[in-house]
Amino acid sequence: MKRVVGTFCILSAVISHGAVASFLKNASFPTTFEDLSFTTRMAVERAGYEDWEPEYDASGHCIRGCAYKGMDIEDDLDMMERQTRSALNALQAAGVALPTAATNVNVPSAATPAQPAQYVPAPTTSSAPVPPRCTPNNPAIAVNQKYPVGEPVTGAPRISSPFGDRIHPVTGIRTPHRGVDLAVPTGTDVFSPADGTVAVVWTDDTCGRGVRITHTGGFETTYCHLSQQLVKSGDAVAAGCRIGKSGNTGRSTGPHLHYGIKQNGTYINPNKFMGRG
Repeated sequence: MKRVVGTFCILSAVISHGAVASFLKNASFPTTFEDLSFTTRMAVERAGYEDWEPEYDASGHCIRGCAYKGMDIEDDLDMMERQTRSALNALQAAGVALPTAATNVNVPSAATPAQPAQYVPAPTTSSAPVPPRCTPNNPAIAVNQKYPVGEPVTGAPRISSPFGDRIHPVTGIRTPHRGVDLAVPTGTDVFSPADGTVAVVWTDDTCGRGVRITHTGGFETTYCHLSQQLVKSGDAVAAGCRIGKSGNTGRSTGPHLHYGIKQNGTYINPNKFMGRG
């Protein structure tokens, strides 16, 4: 009897401190992205598992998929614009020159027949042979470029849907467009604009066949709606080398490439990085 009473007293003391009581509470598990805390959502997005297209009503209030409850579309767009300025400052501090429209165009004139791109290695004092650049490649992208500046496809194609506020062409709902859509036919070669490592290759209902690559300085590039993914997770990729072919997979109204850039986990405006303004 003495042992029973002693055990009861110990158990009562533990319960009074809440240790056992906490195990008896009903556990609450998140079921949607909105159920997660802000910190957890940011960690999930940085890992690449993101809610691709947050939705807002006509007055700009969040419907679903936003970073935190009560967020409006102006908050979302402002967050990306602030990060864009920070990313541009980081490039300037690193001495990286942004491309211009003229440097992105690789279209031969009508009087000059098209020739296959040839890579001429830089002069070297070493007697060791210089390995050839990948084939095919985007010759407008500098060899060994570390930051994602320049175009992911050749010829500077038309931007069919710009970065920023838009009415989604499929859902008809207001949403921030976190990249640019480049109007290119299915099967167009897609190139990495910088050296990097393939973080993830995946397929989902929204992005379709996608690739995400990490680069120097907290930069990442994302490619959606691909018809082919020509790399796999963990691959090292070189600047100007092909990583896939454009397509019409996922939530898409026609063949194009969706191209996005992140810096430190937040999407930024790709225009200046591509030499588009």
